[in-house]
Order: sequence, then structure tokens, then C-alpha cells
Amino acid sequence: MRVKPSALTAIVAILGYLVVVFSVWMITDLDYDEVGDTVENVRTGITLAIGLGVIYLVIVTTALGWWKPAIHEPRKVGGGWMWAVPVLLALGALINLATTKWGEIDQVGPYVGYLALGTVFVGFSEELLTRGLAIVGGRGSMHEKWVWAFSSLIFGLIHVPNVLFGQSGAETVKQVVFVEALPHTKRGEVEQVLPEALKGNFFSLNLETVRGALEKLPWVRKVDVRRVWPAKLEISIEEHKPVARWGSASGELVNSFGEVFSGNLPDQELDAMPLLFGPQGTASEVLSRYGEFVEAFAAIGEMPVQVTLSPRLAWQLKLQNGMLVDIGREQPKAPVGVRLQRFIEIYPETVAKRAVRPAVVDLRYPNGFAMRVAGEGKGK
Repeated sequence: MRVKPSALTAIVAILGYLVVVFSVWMITDLDYDEVGDTVENVRTGITLAIGLGVIYLVIVTTALGWWKPAIHEPRKVGGGWMWAVPVLLALGALINLATTKWGEIDQVGPYVGYLALGTVFVGFSEELLTRGLAIVGGRGSMHEKWVWAFSSLIFGLIHVPNVLFGQSGAETVKQVVFVEALPHTKRGEVEQVLPEALKGNFFSLNLETVRGALEKLPWVRKVDVRRVWPAKLEISIEEHKPVARWGSASGELVNSFGEVFSGNLPDQELDAMPLLFGPQGTASEVLSRYGEFVEAFAAIGEMPVQVTLSPRLAWQLKLQNGMLVDIGREQPKAPVGVRLQRFIEIYPETVAKRAVRPAVVDLRYPNGFAMRVAGEGKGK
């Protein structure tokens, strides 16, 4: 050996390695939490940075003349059972590779290539640092029982600088679980907004930020987020349940709470929904009235398919058979419900038995109603 082993020499060599690697990170302004997000980040933050570190270690180890003791351990410890550890690790890696959704990764070929090469660099450099230089240097300065403690301490300390580049010093969230299935919200939409909201560790993560990010998605009505010890985030999403179309604007729907939202549905599902119209802010009232109209007309076997509340608060509805029913505004002496019920009671005899059903029925009269057949004048 060209240089006598000592703990101080090992520490200086290891510090030099950290300077090389993290200088690349400083120059490229790379954040630890984003190192695996893109091909460019993997190439720069892992393959290039650690690769330069490997070159540095090869030069330093050669200059010190520590290669033989660093890579060769003359003492035999343990037994054949210890091979079970790398076998299990290899099995876990194979399972992980088999279950990875490669199709969802952009530029999967270069990404995997750079990541595989970078992984080899990481394994080589950390082994040479902590199980090589640290042990060789430690054995030159301390008793054997402290050598392994020294090596383990070095292994932990070389990861401390990660905190300066964005890694949380506390436990990070390792798993995000969605409680319910999401029939309308696509996985890609969630993956687009969620990572930016998952900043911080298990304790500092802002749950309101996560909730707000998800509630901006079109089909999401309400989100509940809670922490589950030790490193899990449980998310419960209530999606909008569309019950009607709203207005003439494409894509506007009304949910079961009478709230208007934007969402896309197949034409077949849209055609099966009633169409509601009304001034801004009246969707809940119009939906409630629609329910009352459906219940009322069920008695005579008819079904409203369109309900309109005019700017002057007058009601009109269209039945499944094409008939328009003008109910008008609320009247103190003849409320909407009273006029409608009177029409329902006499409908079987006065309307249903007509050879030609009226195109329009006008219920705005306090004591009667008018009917108009297409192509004819009014009649009482």
C-alpha cells in the first residue's frame, strides 16, 4: 500500500467523493425528489453524477494503493445461508420489474438504460466507500469491533447531504391509497396533479394542498385525506353523480346535489338524462322541481324529459311524448302544484283520449287550461 491506512485518510477520500457528486447536482439545480422523474434527471442526477464519483474513487483508490484490501476480505464469516439474502433481493427485484407498468413511462428505453447503469454505479461506489475504504482506513486506526461501527456510520453520513437537495429528513409518504374506485376520474389526471401536491414528509405534508389539487379535477366533488402511520396517505374521493344535463352548453351536467359541473359522458348516457334549464344558481331548485314533476306525471304514465325555469321564474316542461306544458310562475291563489295537480286529474279524460294529442298545454290560467294542437288555434 502506497499510503498507510487510517480513518482520517478514508474520511478525506470519502468527502472528496461527495464533493464530486453533489457538485453536479448544484450545477444542474437538481432536486432530490425529482431525480427519478424524467430521463434527463436520471441521466444527470444518477448516471452522470455517480459515474464521475466512480471515476474519482478509482483514481483515489489506485493512488492510495488500497485496492486489494478494499475488495478482498480474507476473513470468512457466516455460512452458506447468507446467500439467501441476495437471492431474496434478486427475487424482489424481478417481481418489481414484472409488475412495473412500462407503457406508462415516457422514453422507457433510455430511462431504463440510464437507470440500470446508474444503479450499478451506485452499488459499486457505496460498497467501495463504506465496505472498502472505510474498513481499510478504520483497521489502520482502531480495534476491529469499532471498524464495522465506523463503516456503518460512514454509510449513514454520506446520505445526509441529500437533505440539502430536497429530501425530507423525516419519514416520507411511501404509499398513497385511494379508498373507492373512480369510474370517471382517469389515473393520468390524478398523476398529473398529485405529485406536485405531495411535498414534504409524513408530518409536514399539507393535506389541504392535496385535497385542493384533486378537487380541481372535473369529476371530483369532494376529497377527504388522512395520514395513516407510518408512511401512508389514504384518500377518499367522492365523484359527481350526474343525474341531468344542464343548459345548452356542451358538457355541463347536474349532480345529485343540484350542483353544476363539467364532465364528458357517452352520447347514449347523455340522451337518457333529462335536460334542465334555468338562470345561474338555480340548478338545485330546478332539479328539485324536476323530481316533483316526475312524481306527479308518473300517476298518468308520462315522463318529463325537459324542465325550464325562465329568467322571469316561469316553469315549462316537455314530456317524453313531445308535449310542452307551460305552467307559468307561482301565483298566490293558484300555486304551481295546485294547477299541475288539477291537470293531472283530468288528463286521462280530456287529453289522453283525444285522437290527436295537443302539442302545447297552457296551465297559466288560475281556473283552467288551454290546449293547442299543431296547426290549430287555441281551445279550452
